[in-house]
Amino acid sequence: MEVLIAMLILAVGLLGLAAMQARALKFGHDAYGRSQATMIAYDIMDKMRANVANVASYTGAASGAACDPTVTGVAMELRCWLDGLAAVLPAGTGNIVQNAFDATMYDVTIQWSDRETQTAADCAARNRTWDGALTTCMVNQVWIIWP
Repeated sequence: MEVLIAMLILAVGLLGLAAMQARALKFGHDAYGRSQATMIAYDIMDKMRANVANVASYTGAASGAACDPTVTGVAMELRCWLDGLAAVLPAGTGNIVQNAFDATMYDVTIQWSDRETQTAADCAARNRTWDGALTTCMVNQVWIIWP
């Protein structure tokens, strides 16, 4: 009888350990997405700082159907940046706008799909945006740059 009780306690403990491992994997995936988004955001912000004379052009549209590193210019830098977002992050998109409160600053926004959230209610509980067209929850991250 004692052996059965000990095995029951061990089984409950192992189930708890497995649940912690699953949560750790989920948090690790979330952290990976955020670190990738941060690296990509810093890439475009460094390009904006290097091209201060044309920094307002980064709020424009990207050019071309695909990234071509041999073509120079802000529009192609934006295209390569957006292509990189789409390649690294699930449903990754981004945009750059002038800051609403300070015209000398710019907001770099990156958005990607949260693979863990299944419903609009879960999405709202995690303070994220529900995309009805994609039927997925989107993570939004904003960086403010002062070139």
